[in-house]
Amino acid sequence: MMAPTPTRHDRFYFEDGNVIFLVEDVLFKIHRYFLHRESPVFQDMFSFNSEMDEGKSDDKPILLEGTKSLEFACLLACFYPRSIAKHDDMPAEHWTLALDLAMKWQFNDVRELAVAQMKHVNTYAPTLALQVATARKHKMNDWYLDAFVKLCERGRPITPEEGELLGLVETVRLSAIRHKLHKGSGRRVHSIYNTVSDISISLDHVNCIAMELGIAIVPPPEQQPRLAFPPSMSPRPRSLSPEVAWPVASSPPFSRPGSPMILPGSIYD
Repeated sequence: MMAPTPTRHDRFYFEDGNVIFLVEDVLFKIHRYFLHRESPVFQDMFSFNSEMDEGKSDDKPILLEGTKSLEFACLLACFYPRSIAKHDDMPAEHWTLALDLAMKWQFNDVRELAVAQMKHVNTYAPTLALQVATARKHKMNDWYLDAFVKLCERGRPITPEEGELLGLVETVRLSAIRHKLHKGSGRRVHSIYNTVSDISISLDHVNCIAMELGIAIVPPPEQQPRLAFPPSMSPRPRSLSPEVAWPVASSPPFSRPGSPMILPGSIYD
């Protein structure tokens, strides 16, 4: 069976471009400056191909294997917006594709842009489940916890479409936490997907959820443990990062005096 004849992308094939890529069966002719400036991966690629003919004509393009043409187009939209005054109004699913390639090829600024465009975290954001799945995939713990907590606060139950995005294990865990938090807070409804009362999750409960997700929490300065050292033994100052510094397995979450803890033990009890 013959391979399909490559076609030029209708938006990202510029006559004054200076490098040509073949992604699936689509040709992209763009300006290597942006890729070289933003990505160490492409810096290495262009350095390797500097003495070769690859990428200089439609007959000898640089082949990007393992990448889909829609993914590459979503990435390029970040460098070539339709309006100079603002970024493209892409759906969240397309920003996710751009983020995937940004992580793969180390486009740090594109990563920050894609997250900022997706991270409209509010209780009824239609993309919360997508945000949870994407943040978990790329190990972006702050974003992951924010979106997860908003799904827990939301009155409306998890829909089948959201369950497909989240996956079986995440859906079961999220539903178990929601059951504990919402028990007795709602009202009877005719449909299992109808909206019931929203709740507001306290800091203590957020900490419990973070522990269940395996995310370490840095306590506020006034609640961080302090050790006294003789002047000659004072440890060097070191920064505390959200990823390390407050061991989840061995330390209880910090809490406000008098606030109830309703999620101790297993969430499946």
